[in-house]
Amino acid sequence: MSVTHIKNERGVEYDHPFSNLQIEFCRYYDKLKEDFLMKKQDFFFCYNKRLFSFIKDVKGIDYITTAINPKTKKIFTLFYKDDILQAAIDEYKSLNLIKRKNHDNQNSNL
Repeated sequence: MSVTHIKNERGVEYDHPFSNLQIEFCRYYDKLKEDFLMKKQDFFFCYNKRLFSFIKDVKGIDYITTAINPKTKKIFTLFYKDDILQAAIDEYKSLNLIKRKNHDNQNSNL
């Protein structure tokens, strides 16, 4: 086994039992892992049944799972966030705004 002299992030040199290629692969793999790790902000937790129905039935967007929040005991549906989902949510919001305005106008005419 050969020994490779490398510097750590502080600039301290030390001997490492791996080759430079193995070390570069480990660094590349760590970076790749970071890039593909999913974080909470990569998901949309939908607690609204009407919004869920709109996203799934009207827009045809698949969801990951349905579960219960352990703290609140409320049911939610989990979606992966992307531009298509965001467009569907925006459309739903704009449709709801139109419905609310129409409802408010009808009530004011009474």
